[in-house]
Amino acid sequence: MALSPVLTEDSKPVAPLLWVLGWARGVEREALRSHLGQPLHIETDSTRTFGGDEDWWLYVNDEREKLAICLRVPYGDAVMYSSVQSVSPGPELAKLLAPWSVELFDKVYPR
Repeated sequence: MALSPVLTEDSKPVAPLLWVLGWARGVEREALRSHLGQPLHIETDSTRTFGGDEDWWLYVNDEREKLAICLRVPYGDAVMYSSVQSVSPGPELAKLLAPWSVELFDKVYPR
């Protein structure tokens, strides 16, 4: 399903999502699920996460770059990830997190 002229939902996480583009803080699980729909993946093994459940939504852009939003449930952080070391996908991915305030980083950080 096309979410914007640039982003489409993805169901095949084939590229590693190594780069952090930015985040929105103070995001509640039910509010984000209502906004984006059900996540593609829910990680419940806290040894694989930042210490609690994570909800994952995957996307692909026109350049075939893999992108994701990961909600770190206990912290209320919706973190934006990319498969490429570039800030360019950040603004379009951030639009999906409206109405929350999104902080886009001026450079990407390794996960």
